[in-house]
This record gives sequence, structure tokens and C-alpha cells, in this order.
Amino acid sequence: MKKRDLKIKFFSSFEEESITEYKRRSSQSHKERMAEFAQLQERCWGKSWTKEKIKQIVSFEKVAW
Repeated sequence: MKKRDLKIKFFSSFEEESITEYKRRSSQSHKERMAEFAQLQERCWGKSWTKEKIKQIVSFEKVAW
């Protein structure tokens, strides 16, 4: 998303915001949605999200049900 494309919108309810967001996402291509998701993950987790391989860890617990 380009900075010049950013706009501020005010909504009168959460429902109105949800409907608008649903319409915005449905108009995006799969590639655009994945790019947006990757950008949010990188903001949260830093460069390790996109630059480092994910370690797969498995744990289990034996229960006597």
C-alpha cells in the first residue's frame, strides 16, 4: 500500500466498519491479501518473520482418559 493512498474514514458503528472492511478485502486479489498479511506479520515480529526459516516444534502429552 502506498502512503499517498492512505485515507482516514470514520464509521458510525462497528457493523458499518466491518461491512466496509469485508468489501475492501473481497475486492483484493489473493496476492494482495497475502502481501498485506505479510506486512502485518513483519510489523509484529520484525524481519525474522520473512527472513528466517520457521522451526517446526511438536509436543504431545499422553493422557489416560
